[in-house]
Amino acid sequence: MTAPNRAYIEALLEGVPLPARPRDLAEYARREGEPRVVALLGSLSKDRYGSIDEVGEEIEAVQPER
Repeated sequence: MTAPNRAYIEALLEGVPLPARPRDLAEYARREGEPRVVALLGSLSKDRYGSIDEVGEEIEAVQPER
C-alpha cells in the first residue's frame, strides 16, 4: 500500500476547521476514518496551520527552498 500523497491529504482535510494545530488535523483524519495519515499530521512542525495548502506544502513541497 502506498503512502497517501499531498493531493489526497488536502482532499481529506476539506472541511477541517482552520486554523488548526497538528493534533487537531490528526484527530480530524482519525474521525474521517483515515488512520494512515494520523501520525503524519500529528508530527507536523508548525504550531498552527491557517490553510490546507500550508499543510500540503509541508508534506510535499512544491516550491524549492531558497
